[in-house]
Amino acid sequence: ILYPIVPVFYYLLKKVSDNVWLKMEAVPKPQQYSKQIYNNLYLNALINYAM
Repeated sequence: ILYPIVPVFYYLLKKVSDNVWLKMEAVPKPQQYSKQIYNNLYLNALINYAM
């Protein structure tokens, strides 16, 4: 039952997180570094959800 939900969840989370990231990018910061951390947090959340 869980599996078909995951792609939808992933899509929604990605959409929301992209919006958040665009807002965050207005604030000057070391871009690459923060983006990498952000992606790692995102992946961790996704993996935790899938477990």
